[in-house]
Amino acid sequence: MNYKGSGKVHFGVDDMSLYGTPKEDPGPITMGSVETSKQSFLKNQLQALFQPTDNKLAMKLFGSKKALMKERIRQKASGHWVIHPCSSFRFYWDLCMLLLLVANLIILPVAISFFNDDLSTRWIAFNCLSDTIFLIDIVVNFRTGIMQQDNAEQVILDPRLIARHYLRDVVFSRPHFIDTFRLYIFNFQSGLFYTAEFLNMASVFMRIFNLICMMLLIGHWSGCLQFLVPMLQGFPANSWVAINELQESYWLEQYSWALFKAMSHMLCIGYGRFPPQSLTDMWLTMLSMISGATCYALFLGHATNLIQSLDSSRRQYREKVKQVEEYMAYRKLPREMRQRITEYFEHRYQGKFFDEDIILGELSEKLREDVINYNCRSLVASVPFFANADSNFVSDVVTKLKYEVFQPGDIIIKEGTIGTKMYFIQEGIVDIVMANGEVATSLSDGSYFGEICLLTNARRVASVRSETYCNLFSLSVDHFNAVLDQYPLMRRTMESVAAERLNKIGKNPNLLAHREEDLGSESKTINAVVNALAAEADHTNMSQESVAKMHCEGDCDSLSEHCFERSPQKRTVLPRPKSENNFLSQDISLVISSNGKPLFHKSDTIHKQMQ
Repeated sequence: MNYKGSGKVHFGVDDMSLYGTPKEDPGPITMGSVETSKQSFLKNQLQALFQPTDNKLAMKLFGSKKALMKERIRQKASGHWVIHPCSSFRFYWDLCMLLLLVANLIILPVAISFFNDDLSTRWIAFNCLSDTIFLIDIVVNFRTGIMQQDNAEQVILDPRLIARHYLRDVVFSRPHFIDTFRLYIFNFQSGLFYTAEFLNMASVFMRIFNLICMMLLIGHWSGCLQFLVPMLQGFPANSWVAINELQESYWLEQYSWALFKAMSHMLCIGYGRFPPQSLTDMWLTMLSMISGATCYALFLGHATNLIQSLDSSRRQYREKVKQVEEYMAYRKLPREMRQRITEYFEHRYQGKFFDEDIILGELSEKLREDVINYNCRSLVASVPFFANADSNFVSDVVTKLKYEVFQPGDIIIKEGTIGTKMYFIQEGIVDIVMANGEVATSLSDGSYFGEICLLTNARRVASVRSETYCNLFSLSVDHFNAVLDQYPLMRRTMESVAAERLNKIGKNPNLLAHREEDLGSESKTINAVVNALAAEADHTNMSQESVAKMHCEGDCDSLSEHCFERSPQKRTVLPRPKSENNFLSQDISLVISSNGKPLFHKSDTIHKQMQ
């Protein structure tokens, strides 16, 4: 911009281009430049209409929007006015052609059979318009890119290669009538599926709809043929049209009787109103029966496959149950055991069988973790140990859990065995059984048990028996140690809680004292966790204590040897043991205190104040 009184040219912000150079003066606006601008705008809009859009079909072919953008650039760089098969124009054009094709498949047989000598102006106009559009469709096909079968991502955009492709199909085609019929059917089916891809409809339901439409269309053609042949013969006296006196009837009545006769033949339910009286009528009847039986067989086969594919997991479950029944018969298992096995499968799989390990193994690590976290959401919500823990720790634990189902009466943990697992109860009730066979207490949803044995490498001193059907998640000792090695504070917290339990039963509880000098500031956090655990236990187990009192009336003295108080109290600092083996040599796992109640209940979880 040149200011008066100055010998210099100054450029403002609006005078600079995106590249930092002065903008060129566009010059005066003329009518020619306006027309050129309009033509350029229309050209760009038309090219954009012919380019691929981010629809479902295009994303399936190219995989990403970046690859789709490269395809647009490639099409624009080709310099040819070629319609991309994934463009919006091609979609709407195919949709219009599909509607016009269906209209011709329905209207043409009716017009030929019932309106041969009475062609109105509207019919002639429709016929001419449809023929013109079909001719235009040929031109559009010659200007539409072709997706290669061996390389679907590479679309042919060269007009010469496109024309050579279509001409080669015409030259090496089979007889015209067969190809025409196959072309109609193929276009009708592919049009439906192509539309379904864009509209994001389920392909299964589209296949069922396609089969129904094909049966109705063949029935429509057969009905028109049933009337066309007698009409070409001049309606002889023994034809079904003359017998029913339909020569001068309205075309809709004629079509209705013809369709009824054809559908009766195709469905093999009769001959219509009258059986065939002439040789021609008999041959038409047999043709309808053959076509109907063929369509019925195809429809039945496709419908059966579709139904099986809709519920493949239930079908696999039935096959698995059949294999199990054959195995039980081969091994001659007793009736009671067979009943238990059958009930286990019914409860475990709920009528649907699938290999969850294979399914999860084929997912990405992040997606697999999300699925497992979602499947274990009820467990995480019901177990305070998980609900109050760090989210990363919870994710590492739940991804290593194994789902297990136990029937009523199953021994989950057996006394005297070496502990290799700890369990979380998702649903169900288990009983803590003492050595004398008495039930010390029961655990339900959200409880966990067996962790002390993993911390101490000790043997089980009590058994755990399922009272009802139990859905549990188990954590093996290897996974248990692998997770706690990554979260040492969580290990020390669990050891502190375990030591608190041992302190209640008079065992050597010095589990953490030998690490006191390593804890530093974390010891305060662990003590806070233990205090929170005690407060939570007092609140959550009052109702369970009242129930336990009702059961032990009259027999509390005999049971008190195996019970202890549920609510742990804040413990003092424990003395350092002379040797860690003093504790590890104790046979403890499912710890029972001297005054009666088990340590394994819903309140025996960890750290509300960790976060």
